[in-house]
Amino acid sequence: MQKAMKKISGKIVRGKGRGRSLGFATANIVYDTKAPIEYGIYACWAMVRGSRFLAAVSVGVNEMFDEKEPTVEAHLLDFSGDIYGENVEITFVKRLREMQRFDTVEELKKQIKRDVEEVRRALCAGAWHLL
Repeated sequence: MQKAMKKISGKIVRGKGRGRSLGFATANIVYDTKAPIEYGIYACWAMVRGSRFLAAVSVGVNEMFDEKEPTVEAHLLDFSGDIYGENVEITFVKRLREMQRFDTVEELKKQIKRDVEEVRRALCAGAWHLL
């Protein structure tokens, strides 16, 4: 019997703009806390305005910038545009790794690039590992 994939829905709000400054703009999502997700980096599908996108999603506390509050941030692959205020549905497909702290911004950028490549492999190749 297959396990159902976890989903969250919420509104996209403005964050601090760090993802964009790193070259990986993110949609910051305010969602219903009744659907807790384990902290980590995930390969996901994101539905926005009736279109589906590959997404690298971070769930947790951003230790690199000493953040204390957990966030859900989705980097929609191959997307550009303004979607602030839009509703989004995130389907979690595969957990890629745990959250981690990096010593430099360059190390963080290199890891995000690897995460994005892993999202493409996981979702485009049909490697659907259910949570």
